[in-house]
Amino acid sequence: MPLGLGKQRLLSKLFREYLVKGANDTEVQAYLEYMVSMAELLGADRDVAKAELMDVLNLEIALANISAPREERRNKTALYNPTTLGEHPRGEGLPPSWTAYAQEILSIDGY
Repeated sequence: MPLGLGKQRLLSKLFREYLVKGANDTEVQAYLEYMVSMAELLGADRDVAKAELMDVLNLEIALANISAPREERRNKTALYNPTTLGEHPRGEGLPPSWTAYAQEILSIDGY
């Protein structure tokens, strides 16, 4: 039976806490083994599945490491902070004009 959307969100929030422990963590290794077993059930070669799913796991770990922890996601005021392009920070390594930068990346060649 498929998980409801609410349960999927709950799982994704809980996964972060495990994935930030890294690929060598026992529980993360169990998750990798589960993914490989499911791929095998669907007809994949175990060695190929393990190699490819290790890449997937590394991506998931990287995403977990750049995502905010649960405690930070609870503060809706901090998460929703609308600003104008003119209010964005300026400085070394940042665009001198956020407006020009946004126009550049949103423009389509020839239009």
